[in-house]
Amino acid sequence: MWPCAFIACHGDSLALTNLKLNKLVYFAQVESLRQRGVELFDDAIEAREYDPIEPAVCHEFKRFEKSMIRDCECGTKLAYEEMRVVDYVARSYGAMTAFDLVSLSHRDGGAWGRVFDPHADRIISSGDIIDSVDFKGIGGVSGTFEAGARGVMRAMPNALMMLENS
Repeated sequence: MWPCAFIACHGDSLALTNLKLNKLVYFAQVESLRQRGVELFDDAIEAREYDPIEPAVCHEFKRFEKSMIRDCECGTKLAYEEMRVVDYVARSYGAMTAFDLVSLSHRDGGAWGRVFDPHADRIISSGDIIDSVDFKGIGGVSGTFEAGARGVMRAMPNALMMLENS
């Protein structure tokens, strides 16, 4: 299973849970379409009640519940261009919390909001992604925990170091 690339290459630094991994998988599909013009994977992404998910990923890692995913028993290797997308997503989205990523996937004009139906799990197609604000890129992290942390770092560059040393 290809999402193991997130775990194998970035798992220690990203604090991956099933929820966060599913969000990164969604944004990996978005970024692959945006950067390469092709899907990263063929599996369907569903617009579920709270977020877009890739059902096979959700099922594979549900045993971790809300705990961090520490290992993956998958041996799928990615091509260089595919791995570049995974690395880009890890760098660009990985510092955000799972709930920041949920907020980002729920922003106005996003594919999830345009497709979601509270009475049925609907598929988010590549066309839905391309026609959404998600396709335009990350668009900043305003209103997220990550944005708050960056603001503190700018305003008080030593604040986090002081907390760490206390």
